[in-house]
Amino acid sequence: MSQSTDSTTALAAAPLGKLPARRRQHHIPELLTIHADELAYLWGQRRAALQDTRYTLTSFLELNDRVEAHVSGLLAVPTALPEMLGQRLMAAQDRDEAFAAAHPLLRLSNPAITAKVTEVFATASGPMLWGLRDAMAFAPLGPADGALHAMMTQGEAARAVAAAMVLAQHEQLHPQDGQLSRLLLDDDPAVAAQAWRVVTRIDARLAAATPEGAPPRPYKPALLREESPLKTAVLGAALWTAQPWAMRGLRLLVEQGHVAALDWLAAVGAAGDWPLIQSALLELVPTLQRPRLLGRYGHPSTLVQLAEWMHGTDMPLAAASAEAFARITGTDVRGQRVTPPLADDADDFERELAPPLWLPDLAQVDAHLDQYGDELATCDRWNRGLPLGTEVEPGVLDRVDLPARWDACVRASLAGRPIASPPPAI
Repeated sequence: MSQSTDSTTALAAAPLGKLPARRRQHHIPELLTIHADELAYLWGQRRAALQDTRYTLTSFLELNDRVEAHVSGLLAVPTALPEMLGQRLMAAQDRDEAFAAAHPLLRLSNPAITAKVTEVFATASGPMLWGLRDAMAFAPLGPADGALHAMMTQGEAARAVAAAMVLAQHEQLHPQDGQLSRLLLDDDPAVAAQAWRVVTRIDARLAAATPEGAPPRPYKPALLREESPLKTAVLGAALWTAQPWAMRGLRLLVEQGHVAALDWLAAVGAAGDWPLIQSALLELVPTLQRPRLLGRYGHPSTLVQLAEWMHGTDMPLAAASAEAFARITGTDVRGQRVTPPLADDADDFERELAPPLWLPDLAQVDAHLDQYGDELATCDRWNRGLPLGTEVEPGVLDRVDLPARWDACVRASLAGRPIASPPPAI
């Protein structure tokens, strides 16, 4: 029996993390530890990058390549992984550590190992469950699909929706699965929100590829609930699948004071929505969060408001406005780096950790608006100085930031011209 087969048999017979004594080593264990540590760190970076305005598609794919390089480094010594990563998995304290231990094990495509990881998934909770969900979503499922379908039926809600996410990522979940329909109205708003993200992934594909489109979903009862993250997920599903009532409902919800709807209106609203966005912004959104929303809207009329805030005396607001201005125009207008004002009773620790602010160079702001104002007025939406109007030029979506790319794609789907799938549901 080969060493590889012997290791596999041992894993099948023993719980993860409690494996037989190691054979002679033909590798440097410390290097595998470095690969696993870096994989956990980079996976956390990759997850955050999906909604990080610092990333474009190109830089995201470069990050993805770095993740894969560390996976490949681990897979170069397959016989060492069951013991080493099995122990790390059982000791994992957070989501990314669980992913970094489980994902390479699943990439071995060994049925016995996959079954062991699936057993851990069946009893995990919290961050461990999320990390295993991530690992299984981006690795070959092998024989695990049957167990995941069973968990959707028999497992508690958090595990059931995690299983649904994995199956949806592998396109192995039926759009009208009864258990998925149940999860959309689960009492736990976090579970329901995750289920709606699964639906977004499934239904957007159906809406783009089939004449009958996506199946009916319980949008109305879901939108009647007050939890903002849930409302965000439900509205996302409606927009990605071009529900005929979506824009009308979105504007109505903004008028009723729902912040989640306002955030989506910034993403998909037209130039004519500026008065509604402007009034709701001042009423519903905390001061320091207002520039971020205007940066998402990207309409040239927002630059006047951002410039007004940059010229004001509120230093944190001015700094946030400079960031939004740069996101829209592609021009870095940072000037002086300062420490923000602190409360009189702030202690030494608070003073030491106070993050610095980049105040805008006001002369540069004014000069940019004077020089490019007319050009900016020719398009309803900008990101990084690139026009994102009704028809987006080829290559532009690779150069805008990732959140702007997703927003451009959802607008295209809403207009009946889908160009890309929604981001992963995890």
